[in-house]
Amino acid sequence: MAALAGVGGWRWLLTRPADEGTPWPFRRVLDANGRLSQAYFRETRLAPRFRSRWLPVARTATLAWKSPS
Repeated sequence: MAALAGVGGWRWLLTRPADEGTPWPFRRVLDANGRLSQAYFRETRLAPRFRSRWLPVARTATLAWKSPS
């Protein structure tokens, strides 16, 4: 019974009129996902950017390889 409902639902989705080349139920979900991601990743939610003078200077150590003797 559940398989028939799944097949029927899939056929229904594929027979819906297209909106910009995608069946309208899928288009609505894609648009909602786009709005959600734009709201979640807006500039005010990103990590702050720091100027280089505030960052510590990376110190590199030179490695001396000891030859086996």
